[in-house]
Amino acid sequence: MATARKSKRQKTHNYPEDRRSWGSVRPSGRTAFQASYTGPDRDRHKGPHTFSSKAAAGAWLLQEKALIEAGTWTPPTVRAIEKALAEQREARVTLEGYGRDWVATHPLHDSTRRLYLYVLERHVFPALGHLPLTHIDPIHVREWYANAKQAGTAARPLEQAYSTLRSLMSTAVKERLISSNPCTLTRVIKPASKKAGAILTAAELDAAGDAMCTVDDDDALRAAGRNKLARAAARGINHPEWRALILLSGWCALRTEELQALQRRHLDLRNGVVHVEQAAYYLRPDHNEGTEGEWRIGPVKGEGERTVTIPPHILPALRQHIDNYCKADPEAWVFLPQRELAAHLKSKLRHKSTDKPGAATPPLKLLSSSTVHGAWKRALAMVGAPDIPFHHLRHTGASLASRAGATTAEVMARLGHSTPRTAMIYQHSTVKRQETIAGGLSELPRD
Repeated sequence: MATARKSKRQKTHNYPEDRRSWGSVRPSGRTAFQASYTGPDRDRHKGPHTFSSKAAAGAWLLQEKALIEAGTWTPPTVRAIEKALAEQREARVTLEGYGRDWVATHPLHDSTRRLYLYVLERHVFPALGHLPLTHIDPIHVREWYANAKQAGTAARPLEQAYSTLRSLMSTAVKERLISSNPCTLTRVIKPASKKAGAILTAAELDAAGDAMCTVDDDDALRAAGRNKLARAAARGINHPEWRALILLSGWCALRTEELQALQRRHLDLRNGVVHVEQAAYYLRPDHNEGTEGEWRIGPVKGEGERTVTIPPHILPALRQHIDNYCKADPEAWVFLPQRELAAHLKSKLRHKSTDKPGAATPPLKLLSSSTVHGAWKRALAMVGAPDIPFHHLRHTGASLASRAGATTAEVMARLGHSTPRTAMIYQHSTVKRQETIAGGLSELPRD
């Protein structure tokens, strides 16, 4: 009997309990260790599981002690229950559910909000929307992107969808709903080009405006017969109402949305200025709310309202436009959409107004940039000018102002920019100007 007791004591001595200054670690079987401590509630608390080494058990004790010292300690069993409940809640939060809340509450412009919801509903939610937010990883995103690309989704919509998803996930990271952003693809979002884009010369700008007034050559059309190339060459652009649009955009460097929202009262041709007070934007249809697309008028970007001096040589063209293509009302739009313009011109011939007293106010309709696109491309080709997007006329206007002697601050005021860096983006140095500068350097005195 005594021998048996001695053998038991020897066995205990081979695996002694490690009693520390705080907490204790004792063996649990032959290769595991169990940690425990007395908490602030005076109860004994054990580790959530056994540890593979004494060091690992000790590290857990240190973590628990740090929580007590920080005043954030709760019993480990309570924390385990809270963690399980949180995981259940996270599993119920899908990407689509979180994404819709994000679009609705994130600080966005109305048109941007509808665009984000549109690209998410069309390109992201069908493939990833049902997944729990916490389960989406880089592999899911990579497979979604590859499948969408293989299905023939155009580059620009796919870039918009990925950019929106990445922004959404960045917010989820900040809100500590996920640990990291799963949108890790590279070369998806094209960076803004650092190269100076093509611009028009003063002569090309005026010529492009004049090209809008060209009409069909009936004799050449008859001679061309069925020859498509000859018939295309014989056709004019036949849109004199857009000449002023080109000149204002290029010479005054107005944004497209500022031109769309321009009203007759904004043009002070007697003093040669245009008052930029508002901008137009288009809201996409929202099928969830059952709303149709609509135009709205809002504030101007950047420095907001400003007054731009009009170059004197384009004032006659603007006066002609106001007389021929604008209604007499000071609130009338300077550039009317095609149907409204046709009705206005028809009413002028009949000397009868199209406005009906007491009639309900129709939905706001403005000239869309896509309407002008084809005619603008033809005008550039007709005068042999570089093929640039219409909104790049703003670049031309900034560059021409700079060449006319405007300082960076003056260009900022003219374009409505708040920082010199933004204004410098729109100032381009032409090849001819560089050649002139280089020639002038060679002619400097050598004394």
